[in-house]
Amino acid sequence: MRFALPSREEAGVIEVLDLAGRRVWSQKVAPHAESVEWSGRANGVRASGVFFARLTRAAHASRSGSCC
Repeated sequence: MRFALPSREEAGVIEVLDLAGRRVWSQKVAPHAESVEWSGRANGVRASGVFFARLTRAAHASRSGSCC
């Protein structure tokens, strides 16, 4: 997945969510990162279906609880 953080000095968290909004995968993103690769696995099993990706700033993610 390719993305752009609003600030190259701020870390982030990218999450993959299923249609019900459940997180199936997440990864911390370094401030300079422009992409991550998701293996398509969730809980050790190959995931199938439709998924959404959400990118948040690490400071925002830490306020809403544990991310990874």
